[in-house]
Amino acid sequence: MQDEEFNKLIVGYSPELREAIRNTKQKGIEHGFLICKKKGKYRVKSKCSGDACSLESLEYCKGKDEKTIASFHTHPRGMLLPTPEDIAHSYGQGEKYFCIGNTKTVRCWKIADYNPVFENMIEMTLRGDTSHAGSLVVDDIIRKRGEIVKQTIQFEP
Repeated sequence: MQDEEFNKLIVGYSPELREAIRNTKQKGIEHGFLICKKKGKYRVKSKCSGDACSLESLEYCKGKDEKTIASFHTHPRGMLLPTPEDIAHSYGQGEKYFCIGNTKTVRCWKIADYNPVFENMIEMTLRGDTSHAGSLVVDDIIRKRGEIVKQTIQFEP
């Protein structure tokens, strides 16, 4: 999937994105869902909120001929930057894209192809050194290197 195709796909889920953002505003907790593809059709799966929305709790798209295309979750405190855990988990689930929303905006990211900088960030995250891993992520985003993630779209659904 190319970035333009993904961007068009995610904008098409604006009603679901607005619902998650509205619920985040009202309840002050994370909300999210997965976008799965099965036999050429896309669908939302595993809508979640609060602790049930933790990356480890989601029921990923693992049915026959089913694949997780992307995940979306809100950051109730407003930061649209991905955490190292966001990136590592999405990568571990085979996602190429993931999106983060706050109480107004959605920003989507593409995970970089595996490379030494990405590998270092993943290893730091798995060791629990999320502070240093986070520094690598922020540096990558600020310098627009795309060695870890690259922003694909930002919009208000």
